[in-house]
Amino acid sequence: MRERVVCDTSILISALIFPGGSPDEVVNLTRTGEVNLYISPFILNEFERVLKEKFNYSEGEAKESRASQPLLILPKNSRSLKKMNPITGY
Repeated sequence: MRERVVCDTSILISALIFPGGSPDEVVNLTRTGEVNLYISPFILNEFERVLKEKFNYSEGEAKESRASQPLLILPKNSRSLKKMNPITGY
């Protein structure tokens, strides 16, 4: 069984903005299929928002960057998802 990795927004942003660093290496491992990436739609939405607000990406550039992220793997059913506080993210 492949290793499982959870990347937060800062890892995804760092991988995109600073290629060649450790976050980029982790994301590349998910792209090559060496590890499975587990990520929530909340993180992908935040990723897109941060690109627009802090890095001046256009709407199209942010959506393209989001679409280029590695495969999104979610639990098979919603019962396995923990209820999350929308303010704290926990």
